[in-house]
Amino acid sequence: MKMMTQLFMANNPKFNFIYIYLILFALTTSCAGVKQVSVKTEQKIAIQSALFEIDNLNNLYIVSNQNELSKWSDKGTLLYKFSDNRLGNIGVLDASNPLQTLVYYPDFRWLRFFDRTLNLTHELSLVEAGFQNVNALCSSNDNNIWFFDEIDQVILKIDQEGKVLLRSDDLRQVLKKSIFPSLLLERKNKLLLYDQETIYTFDVFGTFLNELNIGKCRSMVFNGKYCQYLNKENKYVRMDALSKEAVSELIKQMDASILDYRKSLDSQFFRKKDHILIKNGIE
Repeated sequence: MKMMTQLFMANNPKFNFIYIYLILFALTTSCAGVKQVSVKTEQKIAIQSALFEIDNLNNLYIVSNQNELSKWSDKGTLLYKFSDNRLGNIGVLDASNPLQTLVYYPDFRWLRFFDRTLNLTHELSLVEAGFQNVNALCSSNDNNIWFFDEIDQVILKIDQEGKVLLRSDDLRQVLKKSIFPSLLLERKNKLLLYDQETIYTFDVFGTFLNELNIGKCRSMVFNGKYCQYLNKENKYVRMDALSKEAVSELIKQMDASILDYRKSLDSQFFRKKDHILIKNGIE
């Protein structure tokens, strides 16, 4: 099976570019794993990034180190941009819905919603809505918002006006401990939370399904069943988040020279459909 893969490398400490590589991989089911062939084209976007995401239409969204949000085509063409630093730095960028981009400013607990041209369409203060301690959140598949309330230890689903649509049980009673997730994702009617070294899965009613210790990882994506992430050994692995055993499957051993990891380097690794994205932060 063959797959066209794009490789995005951002904030190289030497060049400070986002590199967009269009790379063709041949995927096999043998023990050899993924075979990489030659690079076909190379493009550069001269911008330092703090965050980036890609939507289902292959558009790239970048939050620069100056906190400017921009949208680029898969050809590297700037399409739209938005800039406003009054609310502090952007902490969460969710482009899973190409018609509505969700941006979260954790310093002020402030949500913003943008249309496909990055026009601001709506804003919501979580503080004014009665929610104080929120770090992990994401869009739902019906254009609402999932988030984790660290004080009450519950998963909540709210609409864009802040009205509570769903509230889980107190997870301290369910898990017999408190958790403080840094990542929350919804895919195919399943929710995944990641807290330091453990993933927790729930259904879309907030009912607990599973818990697996996966160790430290740089970042992950989730398709409703499998989560994929880069572990501390630079192995890109896949794990069934609904399984009772934490057994990972190696997809590819990543070359450390490509990843360019250094001590205390903020690195993220994502895989979305036929894309591989790598962000290298600044030391």
